[in-house]
Amino acid sequence: MINVISALFQDSYTPIVALDDPAQIAALVAALDTELPLRPHARCPAAYQLRFTLANGQHHDFGYACATATTALLRDGQDFWGGQDAVAPEGFRGLIRPLLGPDGGMGSQEVRS
Repeated sequence: MINVISALFQDSYTPIVALDDPAQIAALVAALDTELPLRPHARCPAAYQLRFTLANGQHHDFGYACATATTALLRDGQDFWGGQDAVAPEGFRGLIRPLLGPDGGMGSQEVRS
């Protein structure tokens, strides 16, 4: 399961999108299965939290997209990231963009129900 949560405009962790289709999840995970070069941390909050629920029930959250950045970024709190961001791979952006609305997670954010 992958839940997409609006990090900027909601007080709770209520998903705006909940993905449970195995093919969609596999495609998103495969798109992330590449080297993610790190870059300096952008000075903007993540617009979305992507919550991956693993087979063992554990959760792993990634920040995604910055409202003030021109590139879709991924971030995480694991030591590996060193407080930096990664540019989301184009394949991942192409798959997630339609789920986030017309601007695909960039620019103005609107909560969809």
